[in-house]
Amino acid sequence: MNHGDLWQENILATAAGEPVLIDPAVHYGWPESELSMLWCALRPPVSERFFAVYREIAGLDDGWEERLAILHLRELLSVIAHDDDRDGGAAHGVREVVKPFLRRG
Repeated sequence: MNHGDLWQENILATAAGEPVLIDPAVHYGWPESELSMLWCALRPPVSERFFAVYREIAGLDDGWEERLAILHLRELLSVIAHDDDRDGGAAHGVREVVKPFLRRG
């Protein structure tokens, strides 16, 4: 099961420091598509622990890190579709992800 909207703003901590996920859109899906939201955003070094524990508990297929940028296209395109790409960052992100796949001449 996936959270459905897993990004930094939906991860909080209790007073005791325990992590809490909010704003779920729970569904069955490919876990890597969800991890792309966290992996492709600016993230603090401490987040590496999250990914290490996730790999240990849930396991991930080989090459998962290389696929995350492609899986993150959905989010980038959503930002553009909702006219929320004021600084052009999402459009730039899309161009960077697809650049290796473009045919030249």
